[in-house]
This record gives sequence, structure tokens and C-alpha cells, in this order.
Amino acid sequence: MSLFKKDPQNSKAGKPRRKKRRSLSRAVRRLVLLVTLMVFLSALGINFILSSYEIRSVLGMSGRGISKITYRQVNRIDGLEEYCRNIMDIYRNMPEDIRSRGESEEYRAYFAESERSEIYSQLVDILSDAQTGLLLETAYMAMYDEKTSAVVYLADSRIGTLDEHQCLPGEWETVSEEEINAFLHPDAEDLISSPVPDGEDAAAQTQSYRPEPENEITLSYEGRTEKYGSMITGGVRLFGANGEVYGFVLVDIPVLFAQITAGFIVIVYLIALAVITIIVLIIGRVYVSGRIVRPIRKISRAAENYASDRLSGDSLTSNHFEVLNIRTRDELQELTEVMAGMEKDLGKYETDLMKATAESERIQTELNLAANIQGSMLPSKFPPFPGKEEFEIYASMAPAREVGGDFYDFFLIDEDHLALVIADVSGKGVPAALFMMFSKIILNDFATLGLSPSEALRRANEKICASNPFDMFVSVWLGILDLKTGIVMAGNAGHEYPVVRQGNGQFELMHDHHDLVIGAMDGIPYQEYTFTLTPGSVLFLYTDGVPEATNREQELYGTDRLVEALNRGGQVDPRKILEEVKEDVDRFVEGEAQFDDLTMLCVHYKGKTDTER
Repeated sequence: MSLFKKDPQNSKAGKPRRKKRRSLSRAVRRLVLLVTLMVFLSALGINFILSSYEIRSVLGMSGRGISKITYRQVNRIDGLEEYCRNIMDIYRNMPEDIRSRGESEEYRAYFAESERSEIYSQLVDILSDAQTGLLLETAYMAMYDEKTSAVVYLADSRIGTLDEHQCLPGEWETVSEEEINAFLHPDAEDLISSPVPDGEDAAAQTQSYRPEPENEITLSYEGRTEKYGSMITGGVRLFGANGEVYGFVLVDIPVLFAQITAGFIVIVYLIALAVITIIVLIIGRVYVSGRIVRPIRKISRAAENYASDRLSGDSLTSNHFEVLNIRTRDELQELTEVMAGMEKDLGKYETDLMKATAESERIQTELNLAANIQGSMLPSKFPPFPGKEEFEIYASMAPAREVGGDFYDFFLIDEDHLALVIADVSGKGVPAALFMMFSKIILNDFATLGLSPSEALRRANEKICASNPFDMFVSVWLGILDLKTGIVMAGNAGHEYPVVRQGNGQFELMHDHHDLVIGAMDGIPYQEYTFTLTPGSVLFLYTDGVPEATNREQELYGTDRLVEALNRGGQVDPRKILEEVKEDVDRFVEGEAQFDDLTMLCVHYKGKTDTER
């Protein structure tokens, strides 16, 4: 049924090998054929709609007439109004929880008496006769309850719907306002229409109705449901003594044969459109072949020859596209001219690229050589002093670029004094690397003379300031460890705080005094301080590349994490300590590019043995 009865209750190098290609003219023919087919289908659909509309209009009139005949037979039954209103009163007054279970036995019990009544039996007979005698889909009676937005069935023919379901008195289902509007309000002055919704399972929608001026108002409704297909529903309202509507008499008429009839009407369009399609294809093929396909094939062959010449190493000054001489005065001519210009530009670009690549390779080779020279200037043999058992030492530097500005150094001033240096030059790359080597040599020279850290820093500052036209500077931590006593004399020229672990204790930052970096200003005095390393102590030195390592959230690694990593490892072997710190930094940055040089130096002081004393 269309109005109410939807469901009861809810390649290799060398010349490129030519591959088999599809013809462009064939593609264009297919496009023309597709467009023609779309036009044909559109015309077919329009014709079908128009033809179907006329046939459905006739069916609509028939539906109204049949429902009117059925209505007159039904209206002769005495007590009909009371029977209908009684069913609606039972439905409206029953508890909501029982009404929601409309197919339960408890719910059906409310309507048992109505189902056994003589009036119901007469209604079923009349509706069944109307269905079978007039070739209807179904005939039924129903009423709409506005409070629950539901249609309540009053009576149904015995056969009922296509699935042999007979709607018993009191069965209900919810409907939308658009579905019931034509039957509740048939007082419009003109045709009323509403769009059909999207989706195959969309409910039937009101298409049209025209009221008649007499009391027995007949209505026509066309809709479609997924279950029952297209239907024409005709209906008549039942008015009570008080002038109110207490029910509807409704009939459904199938419209399948209307669609079949409309299909025959479009046969003429099929023949005409087929002839037009053939003509368009012939014209299109001739036009495309002469105007489009041949020029494109010339361009394609020129492109293949160009690629082949490039692979075989032929001259870069060839003119594959310029000699085509395509004069179509359209986009194809413009494309040929663009390709000819591109060929010349690419030839020049390839020549320039070869020169730039050779220059880049030369620079990279020089950078690699500079990195090797820089690395050879730093102590890299470990252990560096095999005969010295008072200490263990290890250092590493990972530059952010090919060459870096950080450096470390350690050397014996005499048998009992070890100099330790770690520094960070301002800037990066080659300039920083050159300044780094200059600074390292100067610091090594002054420290080797046996000067105190403060004096060595002061003289190094004077020397660097005297030959520093680019105003570069270097932060330095310089310490001299007495291997007998463990006393360290140190000076800090703007460098990071050292980290010390005394004996078996915890690593802690040593907040020492900072002086101005070396190379910033001449005549600056430098101070020094002392601290003592007990046997078993560890001294950890580093550059700012460690605490300033940054992760994806732009968060700094920091000295707190550094101290935590040192204490968490619990190592005294300098090599292992540096490896654990590097691993912790790598985990923190999560693969982010290294921004600054990362340099570390670690000393494990063991002290003098009894035999050495």
C-alpha cells in the first residue's frame, strides 16, 4: 500500500620502447557516445514522466471513484460511527507502555470485542468484495491520531497486502505529516504538490489532490514505498453527526502497467537518437582525427625522440618540437610553442646543473676533508695515557654540520697535573671550525706553560682579541686536576656548569663563578676556583648542545633531565656515561634534526694507589 500500509508496526636505458596506446580518436568517440547516451536517457526519462503522469491521472480518477463506491456500501452499515470511534477511544485511552507493544497479546486483548463484532465482519466482507471485484491491491479503513502521529486501522480486506497480512482493528503505525495532510486537509483551492524524498525506502509523499465540492469528498494520492512499489490511493472521508471526520475508506490501485505503457511511447525517441548518435560519431571522428589526433601524435613522437636523445647522451641543443610546424591556431599550436621553449630552457638548465653539481661535489669533498682535519686535532685515542691509573677519561663530539665549533682537549702538563678543556665557539659551520682550531691551539699553548687557569684564560683572551676581525667569541671551561690530591683549579669563561659526583654520591650541578667569554672584550680579568675530587668521583663536562636539544614540541632537554640521566645510569665508566646521556638525548628529541654541536667530556678520578705514593 502507498499511503499507510508500509510495514505493520515499524623500462631499461636506451631508446624508450613504444607501448601500445589507445587511440585518442577512439576516446573522443567514446566521449561523444557517452554524451549522446546521457541526452538519450534524459529524453527517455522526461517522456516517461510525462506519459506516466497522464496515465496516473486516469488511475487517480478511477481510485477516487472506486473508493466512493466502497464508501457508499460501507456507509449503509448501522452503528459504523460508534464502532470506529470506539476503536479510537480504546487506542487513545490505553496505557502508553501497552500501546507501544502493538503486536502483543495484551494489546490485542483490548480490541478483541471489536474484532468479534458483526459490524467488523460486514466491513471485511464489503472491503474484500471491492478488492477482488475491482482488481484492487487492497481496500481498508483507517483513522489518524494527531497526538501520537499514528494511523490506526479500523478494518481491512481479508487478503490485505502482498505479504498476505491483514491489518486487524487497532493495529497502528506512525506516519509523517506530509503523508496524512492530503486526507486531513483537502480544502486547498488548487493543486498541492511536494517533492519526493531521496532514498528507496522513503515514505510515500503527497503528489496531488483536487477536492470536490460535494459532501462525499474524494481524494487522490500517488506515492511509492520500497515494499509495495508505486500506488494510486483513493479515499473518502467519513463524517459523523457532529460534522467531524471519524475515519477514511481507502483503496490502492497498482500503477505498474502505467510505467510499462509509458515505455512504449519512447521507442520513437530511441530510433531518432540512434541515428543522431551515428551521425555525430562520424563527424566527430573526422574532426578529431584531422584537427586533434594528428598534431598530438606529432607532439608525442617528438617527446619520445627528445627522451631518447637525453638517455643516449646526444647534443643538448636539438630542436625536436620547433621543427613540427603545427599551425592549428589553437591550444595545440600553443602547446607546441611552449614545448619548444621548454626544450631550449631544459638544455640550458642541464648544462648549468652539471656545473653546479660538480661545484657542489667539490665543496662537499673539501668539507669532508675539513671535518677529518678537525677531528684529527681532537684527542681520539682511548685510553689516551695507558700508563696512568689515577683516572679514566673519555670525550666525544657530534657536530650539527659537517664541521663544528665545539672542541674538547685534555693533556698532561706534567706527571701529576692533567689539563681539561671544553669550549663552544659562537656560530656554526666552517667559520666556527676555523675559529675553534685557532682557539684550541692558543689555550693549549698557555695551559702547557703551567699557568693557572685564570692566567691562561686572560692571556688567551688577549691573544684572540688581537686577531679577531669578525668579533667571534668562545665560551671555555678550563681545569687543572692534581692527580695526587684530587684538587681541581678551574676557571669558567661563560661556559655551562660542570656536573660532579663525589665518591658514591649523586651527580649534582656545580654552580661555579662565570666570567666573560673569551674574545668578547680585551683587558678582562678572569677568576679561578678550586674543588676537590675524592677517589671514585666523576666530573662531567658538556657544551650547550646537550641542555638545548629540542624535541618536536620545542621543549628543551635542560640540565634537570641531564642530571637525572646521569644518576639513573649509575655508571662510573666515562665511555658508558657518555653513551647513556647521548641515548637519553636521542629519545627526548624523537628524531628531530640536531641544531647544535653536542660535545661531552667525562673524567673518573681514582686517585693515587699506595705503590704510586
